[in-house]
Amino acid sequence: MIAANWTEWVSSHEWCTGGVSLIPAAPRALNDVFWLAGEQEIDARRLIEIVSQDPVFTIRVLRLANVAAFAAAGEVTSVQIAVVRLGTRAVRHAVLAACFSAWAQTVNTYGPRAADEIQHAIGTACLARRLAERVRLSADDAFVQALLHDIGKLLLLKLRPEFRRRGGPAPAPEEFSDVMIAQHADVGATALQFWGLPEVIREPVRWHHSPLSAGEHSQASALVYLANRLSHRYGFGRPPAEEEDPLDLDPSATALGLPDGWLGRLDQEALDLGMSAQHLVG
Repeated sequence: MIAANWTEWVSSHEWCTGGVSLIPAAPRALNDVFWLAGEQEIDARRLIEIVSQDPVFTIRVLRLANVAAFAAAGEVTSVQIAVVRLGTRAVRHAVLAACFSAWAQTVNTYGPRAADEIQHAIGTACLARRLAERVRLSADDAFVQALLHDIGKLLLLKLRPEFRRRGGPAPAPEEFSDVMIAQHADVGATALQFWGLPEVIREPVRWHHSPLSAGEHSQASALVYLANRLSHRYGFGRPPAEEEDPLDLDPSATALGLPDGWLGRLDQEALDLGMSAQHLVG
């Protein structure tokens, strides 16, 4: 018997306890791609193999290697040269972004909203990587955590027709919007657990709106929270948002120990970070 309404179905986790088949499929190449996120020392040969086996990954990496910043060094036409020119970490991030982007864009139920969600996610990931470098946290972990922070929104867009297919009443737009706002973080983290991603990735996704409640993952969650707010500030995948409270005085910024003047310096880098995100979107 399906839940009486959309809100109850989502909040009760019936969508994931009623059988694994209810859970939307993970991004393709998940195991290979997230292997990249967990390795401290990256095997360049393995990275080249993963990229070369997928045309989307290949195109994205070659485009990134041929941007204006590298033009003086000559045109790049092979994955091997691209890895040498960009470095293994930059290529790893490009592959992760390509995996997420391709997964979202190939699911019809996401509709035109998917493009904005991808732009926002990748912009937030670039910002999280930059913040992590400043506070000496893992930039690679931060990139993945922020890339996936709103994946619950895409999952809810896919779960809505599944709910109706199973006999549930179509949620009103207001109800769907309320559930999207209130439950996307929990839905995203729950799906990541079913997909086998480690706690260090999924818990900052779960707590990215309330990072100081995240226990041992509070630092990583605070970093993703700040990156998300900055992504809204700069208009990555969204209209630029007016801030209610000063970001540099936010308790999460204090908890991370960000240095004085960090926000002003990041504001100056925002255009470059946005361009980096655009190159990763492809």
